[in-house]
Amino acid sequence: MAPLSARVAGLVLFDGDCPFCHRAVRLLARLDRRGRLRFAPLAGETARRLGLACAAAERPDSLLFVAAASDAAGHPPFERSEAVLAALELVGWGARAAARVVRLLPRRLRDAAYDFVARRRERWFGRYPRCPSPPARLSGRFLP
Repeated sequence: MAPLSARVAGLVLFDGDCPFCHRAVRLLARLDRRGRLRFAPLAGETARRLGLACAAAERPDSLLFVAAASDAAGHPPFERSEAVLAALELVGWGARAAARVVRLLPRRLRDAAYDFVARRRERWFGRYPRCPSPPARLSGRFLP
């Protein structure tokens, strides 16, 4: 994971044209006061450089999380509810506690809830014509 610095714990890949996904990412960025996460669109250069462009095309309704830890080398990215929970566990004690509680639910149930929202997000929130620029205060945390 060469593009990430030593203090970065993970990369969240999201649908750059989705308003709901942008709101979720901005929330994660606000909760992540220590700046441990970086963000990039699924269809962007970073996903291609990491060899995840195919993974993104195969999972258009999934958020992907790539851990930066050296022991994560070769580990496929987390997706769907696992990606959300992995990111939440890194952003602060409250989010980490909530993620641990949600992990008590069976993954099948968590992923069903994730899929329910993912299938309807465009109808509920619309679609951007192109990936918008991040807010200036967060621009350093977004990769192409």
